[in-house]
Amino acid sequence: MKVLKLFGLLLLGACFFACDSSDDNEGDWSKAREFGGVTRVGAVSFQIGDNVYVGLGYDGNRTYGDKEMRDFWKFRNNNWVKVDSFPGEGRFGAVAFVVDGKAYVGTGYRPQRSISAGDTTYIQEKKYFSDFYVFDGATETWQKDSLSGDLAFPGQGREHAVAFAVGGNGFVGTGAIDANTVTSDFFKFNPSTGWSETDFPGDSRRGATAFVINDQAIVCAGAGTSNSGYKIDVLKYNSATDKWSSCNPITNRSDHSFDDDYNKIQRAYAVSFVSDLDAHDRIPRGYLACGAGSYNRTCWEYNITRDRWYDVTSLPSAMTTPRVSAVSFSLNGYGYVTTGGSSIETAMYQDSWRFIPGIDEDDDNDYSIVD
Repeated sequence: MKVLKLFGLLLLGACFFACDSSDDNEGDWSKAREFGGVTRVGAVSFQIGDNVYVGLGYDGNRTYGDKEMRDFWKFRNNNWVKVDSFPGEGRFGAVAFVVDGKAYVGTGYRPQRSISAGDTTYIQEKKYFSDFYVFDGATETWQKDSLSGDLAFPGQGREHAVAFAVGGNGFVGTGAIDANTVTSDFFKFNPSTGWSETDFPGDSRRGATAFVINDQAIVCAGAGTSNSGYKIDVLKYNSATDKWSSCNPITNRSDHSFDDDYNKIQRAYAVSFVSDLDAHDRIPRGYLACGAGSYNRTCWEYNITRDRWYDVTSLPSAMTTPRVSAVSFSLNGYGYVTTGGSSIETAMYQDSWRFIPGIDEDDDNDYSIVD
């Protein structure tokens, strides 16, 4: 009898473990509907209801006109439709967040370069933007003037910052404020009262990523000024307490076994999204993929309750490169990745990919678009 009871306990424990763990054959990547606009890297994305919007970015493949884009596209019912263009100057490496059905899009960068117009060549000056514009999801129109007065962003202009919205507030922080300086400053935005500076206990960085699970935000990844020295700290913001806390770092520590492969998570200019399709405990999971790094074809699932990362199905070989500075979003439980480049200013793409958590990998759908 004791043997049977012990066997039952072991079986139950195995079940709990299986229901709370992932491995590298869980999840399936498939080709999705190609982005409706031209190729680009460093675009932004935001979601209002069931509508996803993608715009801005840098198109180094263009041989004429501005390479910094202003157009925006809506993804709905598996189709891309053009909407009103961004009213500010074209840029890439900007951020976006949504509060109360309105998207706030701002910051970003425009590099110095020579521009030819007919027989004239002039120098476009480098610029780091700090302005923000508002997109109304109900009317799908932009507020033509940038936020000003008490609503104007109080921080320095920057590129490749990170942003998220939680608890009715938007947050923007980190990023590069010039070629040799990255920052860790962070700002909270309330539509009624404007911006206020808030503490961020993490390292200075550029190219970080953020995702939100049940009113808690995770900020991780990123790099220093040289786009190397990938950051290992993982920070969690709890909107209920208005406090930041540190999670397990993404590095291999000798006194633990669960993080033996965590060095493979380290990267910058990655994408992240959230899905509840594989939420055995009703807690959605965060997913991190793409970016610049030694293991940027790997994809990782994050369990916020256990503070653990799990290696899931890697990016498909049909994806030409792992994609740096792409954009991502979640829709109907699926994660989507689109645009991006082989680096932050070269070899841009417009193909899209969809990730379904918790199922077996199927290579057959890597080459034809899924509906």
